[in-house]
Amino acid sequence: MVKVTEVADGIYHIEGEAKTPDTRDYMVSYLVRGQRAALIETGPTNHGPLIEDGLRQLKLDLKELAYIIPTHIHIDHGGGAGWWARKLPDVKIVLHPLGVPHMIDPTRLNASTKMAFGDSFEARYGAIQPVPPGQVHTVSDGESLSLGGRDLQVFFTPGHAPHHISLMDSRTKGLFSGEALGIPMEGSEIPFPACAPPAFDMEQYIATAERLRRLGPSVIFYSHDGVGRDVSRLIDLVEFHTRAYGAIIEGAVKGGESPEQMGNRLKDYVFKTTGKITDYSPEMAVSGFALYFKRKAEKK
Repeated sequence: MVKVTEVADGIYHIEGEAKTPDTRDYMVSYLVRGQRAALIETGPTNHGPLIEDGLRQLKLDLKELAYIIPTHIHIDHGGGAGWWARKLPDVKIVLHPLGVPHMIDPTRLNASTKMAFGDSFEARYGAIQPVPPGQVHTVSDGESLSLGGRDLQVFFTPGHAPHHISLMDSRTKGLFSGEALGIPMEGSEIPFPACAPPAFDMEQYIATAERLRRLGPSVIFYSHDGVGRDVSRLIDLVEFHTRAYGAIIEGAVKGGESPEQMGNRLKDYVFKTTGKITDYSPEMAVSGFALYFKRKAEKK
């Protein structure tokens, strides 16, 4: 089942579940419509048909799609870009310069994804397919992409990943933040940091949040869970919780604690913060922050 909701003028939230015999994966993409259209976030390869179903609900002629824009090349955001490129040979795949070589030849990207998700990741998500070089649009920081009647301005937003971008819609002043402003915890609407290894950088993450605050967005279109309208408060929260996570993990690393112990500390923190979430999986955050502090120590 794919659900499509208009969340702002000409901006549609497309959500659903990709199912395999053993798993269910939640998906979110956004369609932005002007005279032409842009799809923001593809999810992995096997989400392509689901998104296509959402576009059919909108009665969109796929020839209207000018741009496919993953905010970064992690599998849950850009893994399906090659699938769309093959389906629509005239569409442009918009990428940060650092992401371009890995999407043209995703050999290393598939290998690292297998390390993160296991040998069965292709059955669950579909392999990341290459994007033909001629379909790549390599963006620069501050560049505007015209859709006719509205523009999407691109901002480089490192911290979660060095190849991360966010986009500001000129018509609504809505911000497509990817994971640059955290992920609202399901059932709480509180954004906690998105800190995936291996390249998470806490200092850059907080600096990016401040940069995005200065843009004055009217609304945040999160890539994992919904729409945030109390923008200043939400940015305050993600910065606060990022620093809190950092203090917890830095102290635990110095104390020689195991990943399991660190994870229990984060789970306790999330429960105390939300008052209700007990099923939080901390492994990604522990790994992301621990590697960040290890790199930081090695530089001294």
